[in-house]
Amino acid sequence: MCPFELIAFQWSCHTIHNKGEAPVHSEWIHTGEFFPDPDTFPNFEFARSLMRQIGDTGTPLMWASHENTVLKTILTQMPEFGFHDPELEDWLTRMTHAPGRTGRWVDMNKLTLQNYFHPYMKGRTSIKKVLPAIWSHFPYLHDVPHFKGYAPDKLIEGIIDPYDQLTTSRFVWVRRRYRRWWNRCYARIFSYPIRRRDRRSTKGRNQKATT
Repeated sequence: MCPFELIAFQWSCHTIHNKGEAPVHSEWIHTGEFFPDPDTFPNFEFARSLMRQIGDTGTPLMWASHENTVLKTILTQMPEFGFHDPELEDWLTRMTHAPGRTGRWVDMNKLTLQNYFHPYMKGRTSIKKVLPAIWSHFPYLHDVPHFKGYAPDKLIEGIIDPYDQLTTSRFVWVRRRYRRWWNRCYARIFSYPIRRRDRRSTKGRNQKATT
């Protein structure tokens, strides 16, 4: 590993198998029963488990480009780390968008930008702007069985942020686990040696930046 190396440690997926059915939630995280060794680089097992979940059928949805960027980075890391898995490499290639190829991901942020605006979005298409706007102004969504547990007791005037309806206990647990993991890895990651040539080139870049 090197400084600022991308680490993919968790995914969450909701799958709708047939039209009208409730989403089925699945997840993977680099701790506990999912990945018992917290000191192992998680990216390739992250991608393998996601490949087993998504498979080769259906329409995988993302919001903006983050998911595509993560999988594309893992695809690049495979030869760099000497990790050989032709099935995973082929799946990642077919999933991701890159110059010269179109992947399977469908970007819902792009669809929103092209087709939907609400005044409460204030011209932005971040999911943290779009979701509260829709959630606040379409109360019938609060009666959908899958969403009912996140609905407020009553719809008050103004924006209701669905993120405020989430419980924090699980997020606190995950943050604590990764803080301990990060503390163990910190010295190893940031003591990454800088070769003499890299030190000279870094100095040159700093001089150019300050002139």
